[in-house]
Amino acid sequence: IKELKESGPHARKYAALQLIQVLRQNQEKPDTTLVPDLLSAHQVVAGDPADIRVTVIHCLGMLRDDRATAPLLETLRGEPDLAVRTACLDALGAIKDPASMADLLKLLDHPEAPIRKYAVFNLGAVAGAAKEVSVLPQMRRLLEDPIDDVRWNAAFSLAFFMKDDSGRAVLEQMLDRAHLEKVVGNDSEREALVCHAMTHACTAISQLRDKKFVETIRTGWWTTCLEIL
Repeated sequence: IKELKESGPHARKYAALQLIQVLRQNQEKPDTTLVPDLLSAHQVVAGDPADIRVTVIHCLGMLRDDRATAPLLETLRGEPDLAVRTACLDALGAIKDPASMADLLKLLDHPEAPIRKYAVFNLGAVAGAAKEVSVLPQMRRLLEDPIDDVRWNAAFSLAFFMKDDSGRAVLEQMLDRAHLEKVVGNDSEREALVCHAMTHACTAISQLRDKKFVETIRTGWWTTCLEIL
């Protein structure tokens, strides 16, 4: 953190990468005494390339301390770079401070699909931890979003975090390999994207504990996932 605050941009990049590696090794009990200095570093790197700033923001999320909520929301509101904004959303989802819910709710109507996608996912994380069911109607609206990724994240977030099965039809589509391949098209990462979507659907379904999904998984060749039900 001292390197982040006092060194040049080149050294800060490597300091940020080393810091996130250290924090990943201590996820069970984050050292929240680091929060003030890391928030100071967050301000220092404000003019740095996006990759450095994203790494520092992820570090703040890994500490899971609500003292970072207000600074992250401030960055989110005034930041033009998409990667930095989505990193802020992920960090807020990791922190799970109810104070961030109002801002996350507003972003469900954002004109940029990636922002809606990350907002609905992380709103579910925050609201689920707070057992705040009042957000369900707004989250459910994104099940009708014109963008596949947004619908998928809405269905996952509702099921996994909120234990809500409103996204059943979307989750079933996420288990339909032929449908996913059509959506993904000729992307160079086609196989990885399809597998990622199917795995996420299974993870979400496991939280619902709904036996009605068993046949869907079986016919989708996901027999190994039957154990989670």
